[in-house]
Amino acid sequence: MAELVEKTLDVVGALQLQLLEEDWVTACWDNYFLDLTPLPLAAENLLQEEGYFLEQLEQLHDIANQWGDVQSESDNEGSGFWTCLLENNMSHKALVALLAYLIPMDFNSKALRGQKKEAAFVAATTYLSLIGLPGRHSFRVYSPDLLLRATDMLKAHSAMGCTEPQKRGNQNVTASQKGKPRKRGRNTTHRAPSLSQNSLDGDEEENMSEEEEEELTPGRVERLRSLYVGLLTELVRVLESVSLRESLQTADHILKVLAAVTRQDNHNFDGRFPIVAPTRQGQGLGVAALAFKGILQLCQPLHGDVTALSTSTCKYLLPNALMLLDGNKVVDGQTLPQVLQLGRSHTIAFIKYMLRELGEACLVSVKILLQHMCMKVPDKTEYRGKAAQAVVTILQEFPDERYAFMLKWIGVLSRNEKSPVRLFSLEIIALLLGKPERELTGVTEEQAALASHVVLINRLLDRCSDVSAAVRTRAITGFAQCLEPNSVSVRKTILEMITPRPIPAKQPRLVSTPGEGPPTAEQTDRTVNETERDNTENGDNGNHGDDTPLQTPSANSHRTPFRSVELTPGLNNSLPDRQGVISMLQRRAREDKANVRKAALHTLHKFILFEAPAVNTEVSDCFTGIGFTFQLVDLIINVPYFGGYEVQHLLLR
Repeated sequence: MAELVEKTLDVVGALQLQLLEEDWVTACWDNYFLDLTPLPLAAENLLQEEGYFLEQLEQLHDIANQWGDVQSESDNEGSGFWTCLLENNMSHKALVALLAYLIPMDFNSKALRGQKKEAAFVAATTYLSLIGLPGRHSFRVYSPDLLLRATDMLKAHSAMGCTEPQKRGNQNVTASQKGKPRKRGRNTTHRAPSLSQNSLDGDEEENMSEEEEEELTPGRVERLRSLYVGLLTELVRVLESVSLRESLQTADHILKVLAAVTRQDNHNFDGRFPIVAPTRQGQGLGVAALAFKGILQLCQPLHGDVTALSTSTCKYLLPNALMLLDGNKVVDGQTLPQVLQLGRSHTIAFIKYMLRELGEACLVSVKILLQHMCMKVPDKTEYRGKAAQAVVTILQEFPDERYAFMLKWIGVLSRNEKSPVRLFSLEIIALLLGKPERELTGVTEEQAALASHVVLINRLLDRCSDVSAAVRTRAITGFAQCLEPNSVSVRKTILEMITPRPIPAKQPRLVSTPGEGPPTAEQTDRTVNETERDNTENGDNGNHGDDTPLQTPSANSHRTPFRSVELTPGLNNSLPDRQGVISMLQRRAREDKANVRKAALHTLHKFILFEAPAVNTEVSDCFTGIGFTFQLVDLIINVPYFGGYEVQHLLLR
């Protein structure tokens, strides 16, 4: 202990705090370090001559960590770091004021360069280590505003070498060149800043002035990167011990900063949770891993209401989950950058881990996150596909009751007035149909039915006559996916729905043939403003008890259940989609929209192969090539009964 005290006095004494005027120190504390007056000229000159005490501050940081280890073992606050300064007439107020002066108000300031930039990182790291020591409240060392300024240093991504400095030759324009149009295609050798780093930091681009940037050597870049990681590591350590319960705005701001940091250097993070540090101090972790670790620490009860903190976390991770650029901008190109896809994968893994760790306390927050993802996903194919996968992946972690609620909400979403929203809901439903049917327990029978493949398929069929051609195409394509050979579970559901079965009570199932009467209002194509039809009306989820005989349909009936669907579409082309799937596909195959026609014909082809798996190669080949459309439509119209062995016999003749 004596040796540690001696080291402390030597390092703090080397900072020459006595040169700071008492009035200046008092003014800093009275203004809560928000409005720092300039240092006296003599003190400013001393700072520059001593290299902003960079070496001494690094030593002070190491000593603070040693004091933290000693005091955590002895739990004796009376003999701590702050008491040591007080007993030796060293002003702790002057020390904190000096650190506050070195931590910049604006981390993007052009004046912040060279040793001053390094000193800013070291001062911020040192302050974080000092507020982690016992006695911070007794000596009033902890300042939320100063903590936020230290945290804001993490926004300086360019300071750690993530962005490339612009070349001087690009900015120095001669007088003879000013009046000439700029040739954009000439300087092809100058590589544009990496999208994985620079384009994600819109704030930095906006603050770029026409002044030339500081050129960083590789060694200096590595030095700044090390200081950046050290600051982030120290912040995570502080969050493990210092409670922010009384300063929720501070916690919210730190969450926002850390959520942005998760995008940096994420290629060095494997996305595995929990995060295990190689050392007790957390050293050896990458930037993204440290940021996620800090976010998880902030969501603990130590810092306040877990639900509120989890909601803020999900709010700030939403752009990551949707793969948006800074400012919620969408990538212009067709291919999403790897850094955005990695950020999405890490965010999904973190949300799943958070659900397992925090349980019920964060369920509401994650539910809100999924709802915002559904409503705010960009209207681009690749974005929709990735976002739908994320929603379905996270949904698998929900307990049964919450899972049923979300399925019901997605069903409502499929009838939203906005076509992109309906389109995205179909993406989710199609992915859910690709997974084994989930049996829900502890819920009502109505809620349990929502997870059945029958209900999900019916939701797809409901949108096959949507007013939007894109929605119709996606619904038909989603239904075709159910007919794929690898969709074993859903194929069984389809087979159950379309194959008539005899009833053991010796009452045969009779399938009525729709007449040619004029279509009723119920049989016309539906729109998004239609009255919602009960999704579970079709045979109580498609299952009838063996002891319950089915009633024979009346001769005048134009309705047949989908379970024993009438597949003679040529007689009545206005059957509702759930009762006349082939009838609906025939209508869609005659549309003026090429994508809808293509999807309908593709589904008809899948339906034939589904009903006739033994079809020979010759007949199967006839469905490809120029004559595909005419042969397929002609076949569908003329087949007297499109189901079971009849189709196989017809195709094998």
